[in-house]
Parts: sequence; C-alpha cells; structure tokens
Amino acid sequence: GERMATWKAVQQYLVQNFGAEGVTDRIMAATLDMPAGRSQQVLVTFQDHEATGGWVRVASKIGFPADLDLLEAAMTASDSLCGGIVVIGDYAYLRHSIPLENLDSNELHHPINIVALGADNIEKLQLGTDEF
Repeated sequence: GERMATWKAVQQYLVQNFGAEGVTDRIMAATLDMPAGRSQQVLVTFQDHEATGGWVRVASKIGFPADLDLLEAAMTASDSLCGGIVVIGDYAYLRHSIPLENLDSNELHHPINIVALGADNIEKLQLGTDEF
C-alpha cells in the first residue's frame, strides 16, 4: 500500500478514498455506507504523544452510554479485529489507534471499515437506530 507517514498525507488519503471532510486541523470526518442502506460516521483524529510520536485514531460513535449495555457492547466488540469500546464526553465509541510512523494505507483503510461496521452493528443490535 501507499506510505502515509504524515498527518497531511493521511488527510489527503481520507479525502480521496472516503470523501472525508476536515472538522478541525486534527479531525477528519467521513460517512460510510453500511449494509441494508445504513450509514456510519467515522472520525479520524491526529493525536501527538510525547513518548511515541504521532498516532491516528479511528473512532465511530455508537450512542449514549446510558442507552447501551456497555458490557454486552464490549463482548460484541471482542469479535472484531480492531477497535475497543471507549466513552468520550457524552458518547460511547468503537475506537482503534495506529502509529503514524511508517503508516501504510492498508493499515488505515481496513481499520476504518472494520470500526465503522462494528460500531454500526452494536448500534443496530442494541438501539435499533441508525443515528450515527
């Protein structure tokens, strides 16, 4: 795959391959088509870490934690190749982090799809909605 060792290269890849739009200089958002006419938004964020350098985080919103059985959601997510359940602010997400150094396009492309499908599946199973 294509090498993307800078956040700018990641942003360009996201625009070209996912139709992503910038939310801020460190956050890109894309809405992916899911099975059965559903859709799922994915946020891709640049995170700088003091000890390990730049990281790319892929997150997809599931819903409000109070509306979810988080244990059941975590058990559902355990079958996924990537992504774990996190709560950020008011929402529960499925999230995956990837080091930016030596990042290859397949190391980003596949996790974006897997995280989106996983988050959409948990939302559908637990809430029966397609809000996120």
